[in-house]
Amino acid sequence: MVEQVKKCSKLQLYISCRNLSNHLDYGGLDPFIEVYEKVNDENWDKLGTTEVVQGSLNPAFVTSFSLDYFFEENQMIKFMVYGSEDSENEATEYNLVGTCSCPIGQLVGTQGQTLALSIINESKKHSGYLIARIEENSSNNDEVVLQFQGSNIEDVSSFFSPFEPFFYLYRVLPNSEKLRIYMSEYSHGTDPLWKPFTKKIQDLCHDDFDMKLLLEIYDYKTIGDHEYIGSTEFTLQKIIENPKQKLELINPRKKSKSKYVNSGFIYIVTCTIKKIPSFFDYIQGGCQISLEVAIDFTGSNKHPSSTSSLHYIDPEGKKLNHYQKALQAVSEILLHYDSDKKVPMYGFGGKVNDVISHCFPLNRDDENPYAVGVEGMMEMYKRTFDYVGLSGPTLFADLLKKVILDVERQNVSQNNQQYTILLILTDGEIHDMEETVKWIVRGSASALSIVIVGIGNETFTKMTILDADKEPLVDLDGKKMVRDIVQFVPFRDLDNSPYRLVKEVLDEIPREIVNFFRIKNIVPNPPVQPPQFTFSQDNLF
Repeated sequence: MVEQVKKCSKLQLYISCRNLSNHLDYGGLDPFIEVYEKVNDENWDKLGTTEVVQGSLNPAFVTSFSLDYFFEENQMIKFMVYGSEDSENEATEYNLVGTCSCPIGQLVGTQGQTLALSIINESKKHSGYLIARIEENSSNNDEVVLQFQGSNIEDVSSFFSPFEPFFYLYRVLPNSEKLRIYMSEYSHGTDPLWKPFTKKIQDLCHDDFDMKLLLEIYDYKTIGDHEYIGSTEFTLQKIIENPKQKLELINPRKKSKSKYVNSGFIYIVTCTIKKIPSFFDYIQGGCQISLEVAIDFTGSNKHPSSTSSLHYIDPEGKKLNHYQKALQAVSEILLHYDSDKKVPMYGFGGKVNDVISHCFPLNRDDENPYAVGVEGMMEMYKRTFDYVGLSGPTLFADLLKKVILDVERQNVSQNNQQYTILLILTDGEIHDMEETVKWIVRGSASALSIVIVGIGNETFTKMTILDADKEPLVDLDGKKMVRDIVQFVPFRDLDNSPYRLVKEVLDEIPREIVNFFRIKNIVPNPPVQPPQFTFSQDNLF
């Protein structure tokens, strides 16, 4: 299976403004901006301050800001726009033009990774527009495929042992120390052809194409005391520019001898850079992430009118139950990457019109089972209890069949890049394990990830099996899952914390998305261009 792991992306933030209001008493506006990132419910860390742009209501700032982007976190950034009094970027309450904010995820998920935000002053009035744009810094995931061949390598073997040359490859550090990064297999003869190998460029040269690399040739000895033959230095940039050059092997210990010339040559057989796309590349190219939700309405949740019920709804709306907490936390992040914010919502294990159903739309509309936005999802969940009764047992197969067949009909391709995440909230063990495994195995070949959150105090033993971290799922026909698509976590293990929940269940999603497209040989499409803003209300977020 192709694997790609990356927890954090490095982003660069660029800022400009349009139509700023000048409410200051001392002439033209000389704007500058302070940028902050939220670190907890009450505190913001200052990322930095732009330069002052003199006399402009439409400044484009040169100063940019580096951001660490985590898909699984709802990271907020805030912009405070000021007018300078003396060409210095000193902020006071008297020269504040206004503020605006947005989640980093919203910036990543929007068209062209560019947002126009309304700047609001202390009187809650519009004071202009801030345009925020982000780009990904080098993702450092690219790889290089290298293959070396020796020519006329000095044979230092004895009569009793064959000549079996191999090499070590080192990165030469700034202090001249050597960091070994690869050891070849041992070959045979004076013109050995070693096997090609692949290294991440980050591992090979720390993304510095001009960093010195050292290749040392040895004759392999079974007792481990390998005999040094010679070495050569080069850089990745050097062999990319001239891959047909030959590198001379020199043994410094023999260099002073009058008849010594060299210990042979090394030829570059292969030097190929492989572009490894990142999650950001796919999103930038227009890939859409869709969320679907399924909620457990089995009787073990207890009747929602009881305060001990897992489905109990606080009539004052001040306290969310655990279903509401999980639903809100996950959807707030994933909907940043869904352009229409429409989410199909289903229930299972409930009784609708006195008939037990294991897959029914929460709004009773089979043709249009969608809630719009986070607020719409939370409201649809609450209204469901007006006409759905709790029943059972807990069965997943009907639900999985519905979702997986819908995903297969999307016909994901190079020109139609979509990915679906199914969020299942459940309080109990499933009773159709074999059918569930069958559909998960089938779904593992599709553009789908399944996030299961265990609500309540059940043991969830079978859910752990579905997670397949230790053992891949195999159906009754012997078919093995193509890739691991299920993430399961009991909410109680995270102290029922929404913040910890999303970090636990969503941090693997970017990797799963990239791996799916790489398996299908689907590369990112060219970046989608940002919209042409006219600064009407329709453009504001």
